[in-house]
Amino acid sequence: STVFASTNFYDPQPVPVAAQENAVSISISTLEEGKLNKFTYDSQGVAVNFIVARLKDGSIQVALDACQICGAKGYMQEGEMAICKNCNAPIDMTTLGFGGGCNPLPLEHTVQGDTLIVPARALAEATGTFR
Repeated sequence: STVFASTNFYDPQPVPVAAQENAVSISISTLEEGKLNKFTYDSQGVAVNFIVARLKDGSIQVALDACQICGAKGYMQEGEMAICKNCNAPIDMTTLGFGGGCNPLPLEHTVQGDTLIVPARALAEATGTFR
């Protein structure tokens, strides 16, 4: 594992979430603005990690805590950038979930009012990335 001399990195522990009615629901108002929030979902024994950012403009960015290139190494945050833990690639938080390169892989989701909803099926489909 890589050790960083800087203490400016923000890397919260993933919060365990469970599905109810085939979806994970997260209250958006509980998410700290401008910070990377991490969650982990147990899909038949495989921990599927995902990230959510509530940006200053009010937008919600959702993605798997993994990318196509580096796999499930995950991300941390420095300032307003997400940083790949494997290769240190900086990712603009406004593009989380767009995929491609080292950008976090997209994760299907919807926002209804103050609630972020992630289908359990979408998390189950991601288990291959986290095995």
